[in-house]
Amino acid sequence: AKLRCRSVLRPFLAEIDAALMAATAVVSRAGASSIAELAAMRLPSLLIPLPTAQDNHQFFNAQALAGSGAAVAVDQDRIHAADFALAILRVVTNPVLRQSLSSQIGSWHVADSAERIATRMLQLVEAHRRGLDSTAGASGDAPARRTVSKKRTEVTA
Repeated sequence: AKLRCRSVLRPFLAEIDAALMAATAVVSRAGASSIAELAAMRLPSLLIPLPTAQDNHQFFNAQALAGSGAAVAVDQDRIHAADFALAILRVVTNPVLRQSLSSQIGSWHVADSAERIATRMLQLVEAHRRGLDSTAGASGDAPARRTVSKKRTEVTA
């Protein structure tokens, strides 16, 4: 049976936001930025980790999402074209699977992550500054190491 679905294949797309908003499902690499965008938009995804990525991090990203039911992971070196096409069709034609993938990948999104990171960094800087101010000797020299949080984060002076 013929499927009446439209697809777009591009090596690079500057208007990625518009393309993602129009997508039913996405085939993507598994880098952190790509995953963050897919999670923010709750897009059902088939992830293909880049095998040459440093420390194989994309493989581990894809496996983490696939293991939690948030994406389908495919190994480009082990899948044949027919099986790849079937994997795509399975996601595109199964609304229950798409909804499940969408819901699960959405749980990976942390809307205020940048704010949380910035806030924590500022807290560490302030704690370090206070530690240096209160422990500096007459010469103004700071100690070589100072614990700045309950998590045993150490800052080297």
